[in-house]
Amino acid sequence: MKAGDFEEEYSEGLYPDCNKEGTAKKPQTDYRLFRFRNGKVRLLDLVIDAQRSWAQDFWEAVEDEL
Repeated sequence: MKAGDFEEEYSEGLYPDCNKEGTAKKPQTDYRLFRFRNGKVRLLDLVIDAQRSWAQDFWEAVEDEL
């Protein structure tokens, strides 16, 4: 999703989002899992400073939504 003052249409579903921050010496990658339903967005889960297994951290949230 892009930041801005505009409207976008998203289909209902689950959407992962990646945010990379930090410095060259200490990079940090955060992941968020969103649910779009009935025109509303809800944050389901967040993984801060994710490792390679970040997707597995979302399994429980995905199972709960399905």
